[in-house]
Amino acid sequence: MEVDSLDVVQAHTEQFQAILELSHGMLRMAHARDWHTLASLEESRRRRMEAFFAVPVPAHLAKWIGSGIAEILEMDKQIIAACEAGRREAADAMRQLHQAHHAVHVYESGVEI
Repeated sequence: MEVDSLDVVQAHTEQFQAILELSHGMLRMAHARDWHTLASLEESRRRRMEAFFAVPVPAHLAKWIGSGIAEILEMDKQIIAACEAGRREAADAMRQLHQAHHAVHVYESGVEI
């Protein structure tokens, strides 16, 4: 293998490792309910993935990358589940807030329930 080829392999390996690390960070942020940071990491990961897959990947890295993609897909399922749970929690909180607002309005208007 030539030095240039080693450099290409090293660059691909580092780029994909960074994508995996961003995915792990996204999962941590989803569990922490840090939606702003999650969105920022997702944007960064998307840009890196677009750049990574825009050029051919060395064939001998295909199996490793394939297993990494499977890992990313599994993390994405967990991220989506955490986001859905967060959305339900936010909806419940909004519903409770609306009910409290309604109760205050009824109390202030003197209407008996």
